[in-house]
Amino acid sequence: MGDPVAADDSMIPDFGLLTSPKHAAVGKTSHVEASYQLIIDNLMDLSHVGYVHTSTIGNSAFGGKAQLKVQRTENGVNATRLVADIPQPPLYVKAGVLPEGKNIDRWSSMTYVAPAFIIIHTGGAEAGTGALEGQYDHGLNLWVMNAMTPETATTTNYFWASVRAHALGNFEADELFLNGVSEAFEEDRAVLEAEQQVINRRGDSWSLALKADAASIEARRVLERAIQEEEAVALQRSPAVAA
Repeated sequence: MGDPVAADDSMIPDFGLLTSPKHAAVGKTSHVEASYQLIIDNLMDLSHVGYVHTSTIGNSAFGGKAQLKVQRTENGVNATRLVADIPQPPLYVKAGVLPEGKNIDRWSSMTYVAPAFIIIHTGGAEAGTGALEGQYDHGLNLWVMNAMTPETATTTNYFWASVRAHALGNFEADELFLNGVSEAFEEDRAVLEAEQQVINRRGDSWSLALKADAASIEARRVLERAIQEEEAVALQRSPAVAA
């Protein structure tokens, strides 16, 4: 776990939404037979939602025509993905918050904090009502809080929670989002564990990265830099080895 004296409480990400009286949170812990880095890649590149999660939080329209903006921060990466005028995905329809049968403008804002935390603010509002300009209050707002703890180089304990700002104290809403996000993660798990098996055989490479991978690549760069800096400090602290 490292030297307790070197621990810095200011580096702990703000997961206060989990206990906010203005929000409701449900979640669980999952064991994944894949590297925590692959989970970070997955969460920072939501283009896969349009292909992997068509039965839950996505549909085919979500995978295309997205506006993607990626920005480095002091200790991580912020990425915003906007998709205009698409049908509501199954979980949004079941939530019943948005106008029935109406297309929506959808947003996803991913905040990565090194080494292994990601907060996603996602949702949608009726198309043309301001969501693409950052007006979210009138829509369906959801947050996904993610913390990945490596168990080994190729296995991870994955802690997640789904947070909402509506239907507080509603058991049916709790069940809907717990089950819906759990199902979406199981869809992810199948992909992640298959990826890990391929990497175990062939190695990991970004030589064929696409534009949609930009946020994942930046997160990897941040993580690699942090690892290198930590290793350099550890080396300086180590006693000299006699020749």
